[in-house]
Amino acid sequence: MGQRGIFNEVSIGKLQQGYIFNNAVCENYIHSEVYGIIITPRCDIENEKVMTFHYLPIVSLEDWKLNDFWFLLKRQLIRNLNQNINQIFKDEGISTNLLEVFSKDEILLKFEPKIHSKKVPKFKSYINWLKNIEEQGEVVSQKFLDEVLKEKSFFKIGANIIKDLTQNNMREFYLIEDWSDNDKYKVVLLREVQKFSWHLGKKIAQGLICEEFEKKDFNYNDLKYEPEGFIYPIKAVKSPFIEHMIQKFFTNFGRIGITDHEFQLELKLIT
Repeated sequence: MGQRGIFNEVSIGKLQQGYIFNNAVCENYIHSEVYGIIITPRCDIENEKVMTFHYLPIVSLEDWKLNDFWFLLKRQLIRNLNQNINQIFKDEGISTNLLEVFSKDEILLKFEPKIHSKKVPKFKSYINWLKNIEEQGEVVSQKFLDEVLKEKSFFKIGANIIKDLTQNNMREFYLIEDWSDNDKYKVVLLREVQKFSWHLGKKIAQGLICEEFEKKDFNYNDLKYEPEGFIYPIKAVKSPFIEHMIQKFFTNFGRIGITDHEFQLELKLIT
């Protein structure tokens, strides 16, 4: 896989915008290895104008697929399956609100006999897939995800989501290379802003030994406490990649909506 060379080595004793460190946390990834990337402005850090460091969590692409990717995929699959089922109902002159009234098992029992025989296999497949997908939680198993993606139409939907990720067209996520494995990637979670104190940040810059602090100190800082843990800067995202990431991050919180001009105003003005 192609690598863009986006990383620099870190400076010992320093913690700066773009620095990546270990033992970060993210609410939806409590069982995953999470890293963090500092987004606090450089000038504020250099001039010590802030009381906290802010960062964005980073997770492996593999963990992201079982979590946020699955959330996006599941939502689209349910929408498409509902549309497919309702289209069959419509073609057969059956009400299209049955999915809101009956369970999937009841629908198969009551309405399969009313479906044209040529459409029954697809109908049953749609209903069973919808039932199985809806039963899955927020985090899916790799086994079930693999089964889903074996379906050609489902795979296409998933591939489009991944395509948007690889082109960094998603407001919520930002894809970067893995700094230790050329064949792997990681995902920055652009809407999950976390923080820790200036005091702990200065310690992390030198290398923070968790046991030097009480566990309660970590209750007020978004860092993972491990009895024998050591938190330290690993790599730094170089310019202009860090600025591009910050720009993408800002679009989540810097967008402003206003009322549009009246419909077809251009015709009035040109007339």
